[in-house]
Amino acid sequence: MSHEDKATVLAIVPDGARSMEIERLFAHSNWLLHRVSTREEARRLLQQNDTPVVLTDAKLPDGGWREVLADIDGLPEPPRLIVMAPYNNCLWNEVLNCGGYDVLEAPLDRRELFTVLNFAWRPDQSGRTVGNHGSSLAAKA
Repeated sequence: MSHEDKATVLAIVPDGARSMEIERLFAHSNWLLHRVSTREEARRLLQQNDTPVVLTDAKLPDGGWREVLADIDGLPEPPRLIVMAPYNNCLWNEVLNCGGYDVLEAPLDRRELFTVLNFAWRPDQSGRTVGNHGSSLAAKA
């Protein structure tokens, strides 16, 4: 599959274990991954590229998910924001109430990651899929 056939996701992940985890998860997927380490790098990339989905750590060296949300809200076609963090029900409620798309529990579950990305990428619910997993939403217990 060529780069033109892949949906794009921007991952804002400081260098370290999570960064390696993201690279590993996306290595054999049908997604084109752009990974940056800071909010500033993400802001520059988002101004130059149409990116439908942004995946970010809750805390970044130069801000956090709220600042990323404010950055993308100013774009002509804001991408959907997915926040990665250890389980925290209050954070999940806050992200959704502020306009974020979802929160994924870290460490990431491959099936859940690509299910959420697929739904975030296709807001029209047209049935197209990108990730390399089944199209059914995995229910969390």
